[in-house]
Amino acid sequence: MKDRAVIVHVLAQLEASGAERLLEMLGPEAEGDVNHHVVSTGEELVGSFAPRLEAAGFTVHHVPFRRHPSFVLAVWREFRSLCPDVVHIHCERASFWLALAAYFSRHPHVVRSIHNVFMFSGNLRIRRYLQRAIMRVILKCRMLAVSPSVAQNEQARFGNTCDVLETWIDHDRFSPATPHQKTLARADLHVADTQIAIAVVGSCSHQKNHSAAIEGLAALCEAGIDGVMLHVGTGQEEDAERQMAKDLGIEDRVRFLGVRPDVEHILSAADVFLMPSRYEGLGVAAVEALSMGLPSVLAHVEGLRDLESYDPRIVWCSPTGGGVHKALTEVIERGVDASPMIAGPLADLTAAAAWKSLKTIYGLNQS
Repeated sequence: MKDRAVIVHVLAQLEASGAERLLEMLGPEAEGDVNHHVVSTGEELVGSFAPRLEAAGFTVHHVPFRRHPSFVLAVWREFRSLCPDVVHIHCERASFWLALAAYFSRHPHVVRSIHNVFMFSGNLRIRRYLQRAIMRVILKCRMLAVSPSVAQNEQARFGNTCDVLETWIDHDRFSPATPHQKTLARADLHVADTQIAIAVVGSCSHQKNHSAAIEGLAALCEAGIDGVMLHVGTGQEEDAERQMAKDLGIEDRVRFLGVRPDVEHILSAADVFLMPSRYEGLGVAAVEALSMGLPSVLAHVEGLRDLESYDPRIVWCSPTGGGVHKALTEVIERGVDASPMIAGPLADLTAAAAWKSLKTIYGLNQS
């Protein structure tokens, strides 16, 4: 008989995105309560974030995704070998088949977290509608959304009813930088005292819309502002973004820093945080920037606009170069001194609170 419950989280390739970072924070809170596992379904690689999850107390496994029934069989065998009490699915790809494999592996409790606003249409929308209905009604899968926007989109587009479990923050890491920390971070990143440093955190993708950030910075520089962008992340559109910066004559002002384990160090050097996404599930990086007290410019789109109650000082923009430029100008004219919110919803977003909620969702006994 097991002395501790077994929880298995299923993700795609393990990279430095929202779900992985939330699990990393959750691991220490759950230590001693459960045996925590992560199954990566990356097609070729487990993913670069795997060591960080292992350090947080997770045992990492790899079942490579294939568009073939053999993948479902392999996942089913993995679940059977782990004997989970709960299978928590975080990836959209193959989520239905993962839930099916979980259901038939000694019938664990199945939970599905939806981390983004999925805009599927046509036949794909119909398939997802039917799959979500089967998962919820027949497989008894508990559906969770990371924000009200995600829950509203799931209901409107797929007829899928979700409970909302909001993100959480490592407040020890993401707290306002002291003047000394800011000075050291700016020196490390070669940011001059006179420069306005704009932090952009996220993958180089269509969703994150970094082209609008680059256009906005170019317009800012043309207006005589000495701005520099601290760009954390990589992805398929990175080459195009680099070329765009070169074409606009600001190649030396866009610092492509790649994937960084010390995002808080980058934010410490910044004067402004910018997220011009076309849509978000919630925007973990934005919440972390707000927790650090950074003046923030966010696109007024699904997911991000859910943060309006978190900090009334957010400056909203349209997800365009012109919109970004206008909002950045407003922030700079207002003043860019970082200061924390004394009280508010951000203070309640802790891993401890999230784990308490998840224990209830998982049906585990409360200690």
